[in-house]
Amino acid sequence: MVRRKLGALERKNSSEMILLASKEESDIWNSGCVGCRGVMDNPRWLALTGKPETKFVFDSTEALDGQLIVPLDPAEWHMFDTN
Repeated sequence: MVRRKLGALERKNSSEMILLASKEESDIWNSGCVGCRGVMDNPRWLALTGKPETKFVFDSTEALDGQLIVPLDPAEWHMFDTN
């Protein structure tokens, strides 16, 4: 039952999922992770994990996407989603 649900979830969200085949690919992917975000929290937030840690708070998901997520796309940086 769980396997079937996971398969359905993978098909539904396949454009958002990245499958990593090796530790090397995982290490490369993780090197582009610059922080974490809470897009389902209220208020929405994003924290960059540098020193010092910098946290941004947004009124909406659209504001978060438009002001930080989309502009970071060309750099191939990504965040760990905590929700």
